[in-house]
Amino acid sequence: MEKNNINNTPASIVPEWVKSELFESVLKDSIEGYSKIKSFTANGDIGPGENFGSVMLRVTIEIELVDGKDKTVSYMLKLPYQMELFQKLMQSNNFFEVENSMYNIYVPELEQIYRNAGLELKFGPKAYQLKGAKSDYILLEDLTVNGFRNMNRLEGLDQVHVETTLKRLAQWHAASAVRVATKGAYPHQLITGILKEQNRAMMTEINKPIAQNFVDSCANYDGNEEYIETCSMYSSLPAMQPTLVDRTFRMAKPDPAEFNVLNHGDFWCNNMMFTHDTFGKLKDILFVDFQTPKYGTFAQDLYYFLLSSTKLEDKLLKFDYYVRVYHENLVKSLKLLKYESTVPSLGQTHVSLIKYSLFGYLTATGALAAALLEPCEEVNIDMFLGDSKESANFRSMITANPRYRKHIEIVLPWLLNRASKMSSNSQTTVETPEWVNAELFEQLLKNTVKDFQNIRSFKAMPGTKPGDNYATLMLRIELEVQLKDNTIKPVSYMLKVPLNSAEYQETFGKNKFSMFDIERDMFMIYVEEFKQLYRNVGLEVEFGAKCYKLDTPNEHVLLEDLRPRGFQSVVRKAGVDEEHTISVLTKLAQWHAASAVRVDRKGPYPSQISDGIFNEDGKELISKLTDSMVPYILNTLTTIEGHEAYYEDIKSLAGHITEKVLQVGVIDPAEFNVLNHSDCWLSNIMFLYDRESGKLLDSYLVDYQMCKYGSVAIDLISFLLSSTKLEIKINKFDYFIKQYYDQLIKHLKLLNYNKKLPTLIDIHKSLLKNGIWGYLAVCDVMAASLLEETETASFDNLFSDSPEADAFRTLLYNGKIYKDHLKLVLPWLHHRGALQNEI
Repeated sequence: MEKNNINNTPASIVPEWVKSELFESVLKDSIEGYSKIKSFTANGDIGPGENFGSVMLRVTIEIELVDGKDKTVSYMLKLPYQMELFQKLMQSNNFFEVENSMYNIYVPELEQIYRNAGLELKFGPKAYQLKGAKSDYILLEDLTVNGFRNMNRLEGLDQVHVETTLKRLAQWHAASAVRVATKGAYPHQLITGILKEQNRAMMTEINKPIAQNFVDSCANYDGNEEYIETCSMYSSLPAMQPTLVDRTFRMAKPDPAEFNVLNHGDFWCNNMMFTHDTFGKLKDILFVDFQTPKYGTFAQDLYYFLLSSTKLEDKLLKFDYYVRVYHENLVKSLKLLKYESTVPSLGQTHVSLIKYSLFGYLTATGALAAALLEPCEEVNIDMFLGDSKESANFRSMITANPRYRKHIEIVLPWLLNRASKMSSNSQTTVETPEWVNAELFEQLLKNTVKDFQNIRSFKAMPGTKPGDNYATLMLRIELEVQLKDNTIKPVSYMLKVPLNSAEYQETFGKNKFSMFDIERDMFMIYVEEFKQLYRNVGLEVEFGAKCYKLDTPNEHVLLEDLRPRGFQSVVRKAGVDEEHTISVLTKLAQWHAASAVRVDRKGPYPSQISDGIFNEDGKELISKLTDSMVPYILNTLTTIEGHEAYYEDIKSLAGHITEKVLQVGVIDPAEFNVLNHSDCWLSNIMFLYDRESGKLLDSYLVDYQMCKYGSVAIDLISFLLSSTKLEIKINKFDYFIKQYYDQLIKHLKLLNYNKKLPTLIDIHKSLLKNGIWGYLAVCDVMAASLLEETETASFDNLFSDSPEADAFRTLLYNGKIYKDHLKLVLPWLHHRGALQNEI
């Protein structure tokens, strides 16, 4: 729908010097056969709430041509406000000088770059020069003559218009980068924009009432308890006031190591015009209002546009998809223009968005509010920035606007949340190893059970259901023990032993270190060390079951049976809800924090602990779990709607996944690193509930045989993608990362961690950098977690080449529940760059 073009500019606002004579030279130069002017009118064109930084006039001129015919021509004339505050801003930021240079120098340069490559492309309207103008001005062709119009800013742009805008924006950004590569840097005024050092004090003063107003409004927003404290950092308190402006100045400096572009700088829907054919189909788009261009990260324009100008229902749901649309067009344009420097990957694009997320906050509290403001007669820059009572009331009205509240109440939590193996033989009946007998447990029982006298009965039975464990045989050991007073006491354990399988020996037999020894060391050394770290600061934290050592040379791990204490597992294919998810993330945060502090105090972990299977010894296992499964994934994808968008990316990953996993698994000492559980899915988590109320009390991790030192992304991606309910898996991913991060920082501080604390942005950057773990989770623990119970689920059928194994793998990747999750998760990973065959 078109906007309501109300003629609201009074005639008195048209300067006296704007007369017909001023346009004579323009008409002579641009209109063939021009003879004379017959009539001239200059009126306000922009409706209330549509333009805040200038006076916009439509100049309509009736002319007579030399052949005697009449012709109507029109122009758009932009003039500066005469208000004191605007004139003060103009003293250090001549927006009109900048915009004239954009229209007359840089827009034509970028259009010529495409022309040289064989593509005719326009970015904006034609500009003209007046002779004898008495003030700054911009004179442009009137695009409405050719059918161009603005879209309804209150409704936001639909997907077709967003995709078209992103394509043109990508073309602009690409040409602007090529222009630097071929002609050198832009002038200083385009590199700094309005963020000049001499403006810092003035901008800080201007920001005070705006920031305070927004913080006051936050108190009335639904769900404000999630972010009100974070928003308070931008209040007018003297100690906190400079924060936002100072951070903006720091962030705005172009990083020469990154991909930089010339941003439009004010890229919202009122500064773009569209033309459609007679059937309403979109034909073209042009940009207008180049007053505040800024060279630097492309994140500025992307956040500005996607948060201010898209429909409410698409704003966050399609954000990552839209980023991918932009990236694909950016890469295409850079290739067309033969850009010779490094082209950012999709993953790097997302990293930049995380790094520069402050642009998102600035948009959400600025341009978004303006875009959703109802038409209002008194709207102008003085009302936004002034210090009068009327200005204060106006700002309050903007942030209390019901339409704006609907947007900000979902956008702000989203922004603040951003600022990310299979483990027992599945057979119902199993053959218990001969060495597992009652006598083996006697010494242990003497040491741990008070008044032990003898064993009355002994049973060994399967400890897990089919599909819950693959890499070992898990047995439940149940004993009846007679005490010295002749009473009978039940005792139970969980015993993990190797599988008696040629495929198992082929896969794990090459490892230098026994994963049973590794897991026992984890429980008996490192878990105890972590618990002691918390005990030293007055907090009792448990991470799992007690571990025991049996007097036998046979590989094993013996653990306390947690069920008698009230612990339960959950239905893995149903996934866990928000409460359970946050419980696990809190436990992971406590574990990660302690693991990092332990390195700080005692030095690195031994290689068998820090590397786990993620080394040359484990290469074959990783390959079997990933590269070998690609054909099954691809076969499944053909049955999923929309798979065409990412099918080729996954196909191209085949044969490269293992190397990518090992590459990103290399420890980066510059990052925040922890000892990951590395097998964090629902089969390896147990929950404690109150026996009477059923209230969730705690969560424990089990199965520590695949730990890996490195990025927190390993555990976060594996758990959140494999184990959460479908409706919250992606929708609340960033929210869950924020919950984890808050707990991580809390416990790092509690443990007096001496090194630099990671930021939320650091965590998100690591999640993007380690995106390949997302694909690993999809074809590994997510598939296992969502598998229906089947007797065919076994280690051999997972990895061998038999027809039975092929049938099982087909079943594993073709379940309805799995495909429902796959349909949601793969596009999300695709949009984040996780499926690209690069790092």
